[in-house]
Amino acid sequence: MALSVTVSSPDTGCDHYADWWAVLSESGDLLYRRLLLHSHVDEQPFTSTGGHMDAWRDETVIARSHMNLASYGGVAMRGSLIDGFNSVILTTGF
Repeated sequence: MALSVTVSSPDTGCDHYADWWAVLSESGDLLYRRLLLHSHVDEQPFTSTGGHMDAWRDETVIARSHMNLASYGGVAMRGSLIDGFNSVILTTGF
């Protein structure tokens, strides 16, 4: 399956921007990572589509974005393609 992920990030330019988003299993296994090669200062929020990912339509996954200098954002999305997604705050170290 392929996902389109919408990211809202405090991009300021090449010095501070969202550099990837990832989809993980509930246990934290990386299922897919989409590298973002430039900032999206004037495109907030922006949507990015990823390639093929090995997950079932009803499998619960977690999508989160990463900032090049500040690590991961505070909010992630948890859900499935069938049931939809809701925002979650992940525990430190997830």
